[in-house]
Amino acid sequence: YARRRHVELMPNLQSFGHCAHILGMPEYEHLAESAALWSLCPTDEATYAFLDDLYADFLPAFSSSTLNVGCDETWDLGKGRSAEAVAEEGVGRVYLEHIRRLHQLAKGHFRHIQLWGDILLRHPDLVRELPEDVTLLDWHYHASDDYPSVRVFAESGRPFWVCPGTSSWNTLFPRIENANPNIRTLARLGVEHGAQGLLNTDWGDGGHYQPMGQCWYGYIYGAEQAWSGGTTDDLEFDERFGLLFFGRDGNRVVGAMRALARLNALPGMPLRNASRSIYALLDEPLVGETIE
Repeated sequence: YARRRHVELMPNLQSFGHCAHILGMPEYEHLAESAALWSLCPTDEATYAFLDDLYADFLPAFSSSTLNVGCDETWDLGKGRSAEAVAEEGVGRVYLEHIRRLHQLAKGHFRHIQLWGDILLRHPDLVRELPEDVTLLDWHYHASDDYPSVRVFAESGRPFWVCPGTSSWNTLFPRIENANPNIRTLARLGVEHGAQGLLNTDWGDGGHYQPMGQCWYGYIYGAEQAWSGGTTDDLEFDERFGLLFFGRDGNRVVGAMRALARLNALPGMPLRNASRSIYALLDEPLVGETIE
């Protein structure tokens, strides 16, 4: 379906952190780094036998030559079974060795890997030791007029993408006022510093309870700014988006969307990568314990 529409569907399979679901199964619990059941243990050879088997089952479903192995937010690394190795070698080098092992596993399945770059930003001196065909994903979801990490990855000589977000998760209405400058700035910096692409993210924290219809604005805005290099004016985009999606009344609909989005900026509403507005949907109405 995707290929017929000139879309390459790239698989993502968590291969380090964010493994709580599978590590929560009794038959895989022994692969965990710690009792938190969050990250795979990088010093256990069984981890790599498991991942190799998982790749063999998973990857044939995709024609893409790319595999996103995740590897972000490995906050328990070195706090469990790998503690001795981390004490001897340093957490950055243990992390790097795991990436090298993943690179070899993926190569055995005729794939090259992408990984999120947040952990490597804490150890920028190690980036140049990565295999040259590893693609780094520089993710930021807060609005800013600059993201210095783009220059760090550009100077590493490794291929990298910039990765903003739609800001449509953990909120009742998309946080457009945050998403637009986030997307626009990363698109501009990506072009300026030689990024190979832009990956616009829409996360499903808690199960992607945000309606897909609310995400389309961010999807199309991301595509527009990636195409223009972050030069498209918001007013110009809103006019075209409204006309194409909603017809003659498009300006009114987009205006309403923008007004709802601004509710997330009211006093007491903003949270990091979220808005308190979501609690209006998720809160227990008879108790109200999560809303002050």
